[in-house]
Amino acid sequence: MKILKTLLAAVLCLSLTGCVAMHNFLNPKYGGQLAMYGNRPHAEMEALQKSWIEQMTKKYESREKASSVAAGEGWDYLSLDKGNPSDASINLAMRSFNAAWILSETNYEAFWGFGICTARGQYNFDDAEKYFNKAMELSPNNARLLMDVGFTYTVAGSNGNVQRLDRAIELYRQAVSIQPDFEMAYYNWAITLFYKGDYAGSWDKIKKAEQCGGKSIQQGFVQALSRKMPRPK
Repeated sequence: MKILKTLLAAVLCLSLTGCVAMHNFLNPKYGGQLAMYGNRPHAEMEALQKSWIEQMTKKYESREKASSVAAGEGWDYLSLDKGNPSDASINLAMRSFNAAWILSETNYEAFWGFGICTARGQYNFDDAEKYFNKAMELSPNNARLLMDVGFTYTVAGSNGNVQRLDRAIELYRQAVSIQPDFEMAYYNWAITLFYKGDYAGSWDKIKKAEQCGGKSIQQGFVQALSRKMPRPK
């Protein structure tokens, strides 16, 4: 479990810089710690934040650009403490992703962030899955997104949920079909196979990750895998 938490922190360390505290312009009474303000209609929240939207559009020249900056702020909060943010930071990240969503309801990063915050902050994987699916619908050929969602399935399936582990593998397979040298996808695939008890398959994916550079591979995991099965020669 310690290895898994460390890996989760690494995967979520998506730091983007140059962001301003956009969430501070949003009225907290609307419930910004919940995705889409508790799944409220976009048109409703857009109307409530009309003045703020106009401010941000003027400041960043377009709603789409402002939305991108807001999402970037969300990733900044999630990258705190080496990718292991506090509950307070996750709540601030959620408010930032809500800002991104209000500015552009087609910004896939907003839904990606909703999924991460819901899974990590609220431990609600079923709702997180809905947001991830929306993000992938909006950005279907995004290898990084596929990998990140896949790893969330790995975490959710680490208690023995084979269906979720299989879904993770499916997403890693899609990610490497788009980006064949995607080291992190191979590495997370190895972790998933480890949880399935497929140690030979896990070693195979470790080898592929190494062929892509191997920088993401943590020796703690390699040692754990070695205890289950010596490395094939």
